[in-house]
This record gives sequence, C-alpha cells and structure tokens, in this order.
Amino acid sequence: MKRAAALLLIPFAAALLSSLPVLRAEFVLDDVDTQMQMVSSHGGLALLLERRWGWIFRPVTTLTVLADEQLNELLLGPPRLAAAYRLDARRAMIPHATSLLLHALTAGVVAWLASLVLGYRPGAWAGSLTAGLVFALHPVHSENIAWISGRADTLCALLLCSSLALALLARERRSRWLLSGAAATFLAALLAKEFAVSGLLLLPLCLWMKPDEGEDRWPGWLPAAFFGGALAAYAALRLAAAATITVDNVPSTATAALRLAQAAGFYGWKIFLPWPPTPYVVVLPGALHTGVGLALVAAAVAGSLAALRRGDRLYLFCSAWFIVACGQPLLGAIWHYTANPVAERYLYLPSAGFAIALGGLMARAAVPRLRPRVAAALATGLSLYAGGCWYAADRIWRSNRTLSDAMIRQSLSNVHPLPWIYLASDYERNGRLEEADLAYRRALAPGVIPIPVLQTLAATSLGDLARRRLKLSTDRGDIPGAIAASRDAESGYARATEIEPQNWRHWQNLAETRLQRARLLRESGAPTEQGLVEKAGYNLAFGLRLSPGNPQLLQLKERYRELGGSATF
Repeated sequence: MKRAAALLLIPFAAALLSSLPVLRAEFVLDDVDTQMQMVSSHGGLALLLERRWGWIFRPVTTLTVLADEQLNELLLGPPRLAAAYRLDARRAMIPHATSLLLHALTAGVVAWLASLVLGYRPGAWAGSLTAGLVFALHPVHSENIAWISGRADTLCALLLCSSLALALLARERRSRWLLSGAAATFLAALLAKEFAVSGLLLLPLCLWMKPDEGEDRWPGWLPAAFFGGALAAYAALRLAAAATITVDNVPSTATAALRLAQAAGFYGWKIFLPWPPTPYVVVLPGALHTGVGLALVAAAVAGSLAALRRGDRLYLFCSAWFIVACGQPLLGAIWHYTANPVAERYLYLPSAGFAIALGGLMARAAVPRLRPRVAAALATGLSLYAGGCWYAADRIWRSNRTLSDAMIRQSLSNVHPLPWIYLASDYERNGRLEEADLAYRRALAPGVIPIPVLQTLAATSLGDLARRRLKLSTDRGDIPGAIAASRDAESGYARATEIEPQNWRHWQNLAETRLQRARLLRESGAPTEQGLVEKAGYNLAFGLRLSPGNPQLLQLKERYRELGGSATF
C-alpha cells in the first residue's frame, strides 16, 4: 500500500516543485481574453451547450476556467475592465495554480497507468515511478503548464489516461462499475478536448499490451461498447451545440505530404531533444529539424519492431501510442484548422507513451548489481529535466515580453507578425510607447508573412497607440506633438482600411482622427491641410454606406459639419 501511494505521490510532488516558479508568471497571449469571457458567463448546465470559440466545444475545460474566475472574484472582487484585469498580476496566480495542479495529477496518473501496463514483471515499480517522473519533469510540457489557454491538452490527457487505467483495472477485477467509470471519464476527456477521440484506438492498444489471462475472460466487445456509448453521448452534445470543424483550404497531395513530414519531424525532434525551447510555434520547421526528427522517429519504430520480434510488446506499444496520440495534431498541421500548425503543448498526451517507454528501460535495468549506477544516472537526468522545466516556465513564459522575445529569436517565428504584436502590447501596457510603436511597425514591415487579420490588428493598434500619445500631448498642452501623433494615428487607420475595407469601424477611426487633426490645426492657428475635412467626409460616407444609420457615425457627421464640411451624404 505504501509503495502504491509513493508511486502516485512522488511524481505528483516532483511536478509541483519543479514548476512552482510558474505561479509568479503573468497572463500571456490570449489568457486575459479567455478569463474575461468567464466574467460574463451565465454558468449552470447551459454552459455545456455553449460554444465560446467557434468550432471548439470544450465545456469541461471551460468549467475549470470559470471556477478559477469565480475564486478570483471571491478573493479579489470582480474586474471591471480587461485592461485592469491584465495589469492585476494577482489574478493570474489562481489559474496558473490550477494548471500546475492538473499537470501534477496527470504525472501521478501516468505512473499508475504505467504500473498497469508493465504488470508484475521484475522492476515494474521502479519503471512505473520513472515513467511518472519523466512525464512530470519533461521540459516540453512548459507550454501546457504556463499558458492558461493551453490547459485543454492537460485536462484531456489527465482524463483520458485515467479512463484507460480504469478500463484495465475493470477488466482485471471483472467490474462493470469500474468500466462504467472508465466510459464516463472518457466522455469527460472528450468534453475537455476533442483530441481525446484517439482513446478509441488507445483502448485496444492497452488491452493488447496486457492480455486477459483469466479463465472467465471478458468478451472483447464489452469495453468497446462502453466507450462507444460515451462517444455517442459526446456526438449528441456536440450536435446540440452545432460545433462543427470546417476546413477552408484543402492542400494538394504534395503540400499535405510535406506538411506531414515537417510536423512529424517537429514532434520527433521535440520529444527526444527538447532544447532549445520553441514557445508558441507559428510556422512549420525547416529541413534540418524535419530530417533529424524523422530520423529519430524512424529509429524508435525500428527498435520497437526489433523488440517485438523478440517477443517484447512494450516498445511497439509505446511507439503506437505516440503515433496514435499525434494523429489529430498531424491533421491540424496538414489542414491548418488550428491557430498553430504545430505546438509543444500537442505533445502532452503523446509524451505519456515516451515516458512509459523510458519506464520500461528502467524496469529492465533495475537489478541489484546495477542499482547504484542506475540511481546516479536517473538522478542526473531528472535534475537536468527539472532545470529545463524551471528555465522554460520561469524565463520564457514569465510575461508577454519574455515570451515574444523568445518567439522572435527562434528562427521558426521571426517572420511572423504575431510575436511582434504581443511584444508591442506588452510594451504598451508598461508605458513604453515608443518601443510599442516600433514593434507594431515591425509587424507591418515588408518581409513579414502577410496575414490579413493580424496585419489589421497591428495597423489598428498602431492607430490606437498614436491616439493615446495624442491625448497625452494634448493634456500637456503640446499642440505640435498632438498634431504629429494624430498624423501617425491617421496613417495606422488608413492602413487598416486598405487591408479590411469592409469594416466600418476602420472608416470611423480614420474620419475621427482626421477631424481631430483639423481641429488641432485650427486651434493652433496653423493652416489646415487642404482637403483634410473633406477626406474625413468621404470616410464618413463610406462608413455609413457599410453601416447605415450608425449613431456613432452620425455623431461624427455633426462634428464634420461644425468644421465646415460641405459634402452631402
């Protein structure tokens, strides 16, 4: 009993202690948006049928984020604005603590699942403990721990591994109650993230790994029937929420094959060689990483097949687990229906197979004459893993600025606009407006991958930043500075109208900025630029054409008339 408790508690404690620095981290990427969506949530059972992110239907994950926010409101009071929420670092601690706790629980469950898979072979306890520790301390999990919005992978893996362990235990004890619990846990995993559907293949893989040797063998269809019922319930809930995945651009066969090779290489490279960290990957890796990763994957599969010829199923089981668990991430890389073509957080479930494989090696080595050497090697390796986790979580994921710096430094992302936008928003939040302006301009510079939605965001943010400088200059009485800032704002909003001309808000912002500059020029006694007011009138007319009767545009129309505008619209 003590050994069983230690098997669960040691990986749990190792996961907690190695990643404690994450509790000091700020909100990063879209964490604030995710949390603020929970502020207005109605909660209750209606949350099960509510889609918050398009085709994504993950009510169990949503409930955990909602619980974080409810606890935050209880302890710190309700937030009023997203900007204030972002600046209050205290509100990030509870969500980070929840993600860390889920990771620690998953490490314990992986050790439990490894003990069931390894069975009663010599050294099984040491091997299972190794599997739990490797999973707890693998540096590739830093994205799952430190990014609150990446919690879905952690929760999905926790529930799916629990359901598989319960299914193995149910067959061993001939308990339909345990099998019902396994099916219910599988349904919860599906409701945490749709990637849990891979459990339909992982279940027979686990049952094959540990054959049923009892006299009263269960029929093979029984676990499949229970899990199939859970899948049917999930499908019904998803249809009720009308959450369907759509693929806009179907790649050619050659493009799909190339993307598949690049993604497979990335995942093989990251699971075996997790350094250097590559946070929030936004483009597929190059030829070097692809080749190294594919070579490592091929070597692992070849070794597994060689072990199978010797009658050892374990390593083929682990290789098959890794490939099956990577199935949906590989499809996402091919069809790009997710924000990231590849990501370290997608390796959370596949890495359980990798950890069990290393646990199997430890079980083989755990004989008396090798124990001191194995213990020393294990302690050294785990120390390196722990140091890597600490570095990745504390140094890279500490804030948007450190994360964006890391994204920009890595060759995979230096031509993508997203890290520059996040870096600029961090500068802006900390009052470093000139550096924010340069970062937004870098996101719009030639040579950066043209992504219209991100370019529009950068251009609009550039205009908003200039208007912020305009207000500061006006409050100081610096009229020339205010005029220069209004000119920069006009440039940003004009760029936004070029990229997304069908959005009336861009035309409103452009017209308002031009009218503001015309008023400043008039108050300063400087000559008004020729046609500036009439350009604003043209912008207003276009905006009203897109949004007839819009009260905000009609209010601007009155200001246009006050400044002498003569156009009729």
